[in-house]
Amino acid sequence: MSAASPSAGRPRRALRLGFRLVRAAAIAWILFCVALFFGQRYLIFNPSKGRSAGEVPTESFRSDGLTLLVSTRPRETDTAVLYFGGNADDVSRAVPGLATDLPDAAVYAPHYRGYGGSEGSPSEAGIVADAERLYDIVVGRHRRVILVGRSLGTGVAIRLATRPEVARLVLITPYDGLDTVARSRFPFVPVGLLLRDRFESRDWAPRVSVPTWVVIGGRDVVIPREAGEALFRAFPAGVARRVFLPDAGHNDIFGLAACRRAIRGEG
Repeated sequence: MSAASPSAGRPRRALRLGFRLVRAAAIAWILFCVALFFGQRYLIFNPSKGRSAGEVPTESFRSDGLTLLVSTRPRETDTAVLYFGGNADDVSRAVPGLATDLPDAAVYAPHYRGYGGSEGSPSEAGIVADAERLYDIVVGRHRRVILVGRSLGTGVAIRLATRPEVARLVLITPYDGLDTVARSRFPFVPVGLLLRDRFESRDWAPRVSVPTWVVIGGRDVVIPREAGEALFRAFPAGVARRVFLPDAGHNDIFGLAACRRAIRGEG
């Protein structure tokens, strides 16, 4: 009987090696998904602990047993601006610009749970509940409200846009849902199953009837342009105006003249 050829075992060894590599890759993928699930709020929320010193007044309000802070520009006037910032914003920095753009309006910029000295930890449900509580306080003082949201805050502002006191809505670097943003970063992960805080603005846009400005940056590497375009298409016909700034990035768009005109309700 002839001895087996040494080359006869090579396909089996290669097959075993292939199975090991596939198994190792599968285990690594599962571990990554588990880490992403438990760590996702560290990616979505990046609380700024401090506030800009000095000039911007701050007041507090209570929501769900927590004390939350609001940077303000007080005014005894019929109109108020309610600003919801991005995931890493110190919103007090936005108050002077908003006050300049809308000199006759009071300005309120809430620090989300866990941000800027506010108590608690951020989550979609908690932030929305706090926004609704603050909105009720604001309309107790003022007759009309202009809602401005930036980045993460667009998913908060749009939730209030059906209230009767809202005069207009401005969404800067918005998204149709955080699932769209997550898929752009992790296309190999089942984000639909893993995502806990979804901020599905696409579900709220069809309910909005007030004049709306959707400001999209062509060089935004944080919120994909497609996510903003999809949200714009979700509004009823004639409600939203699209402001596309081809050279604007995620962090510089807020200071651009076309964005400031949208905040003022121009164009």
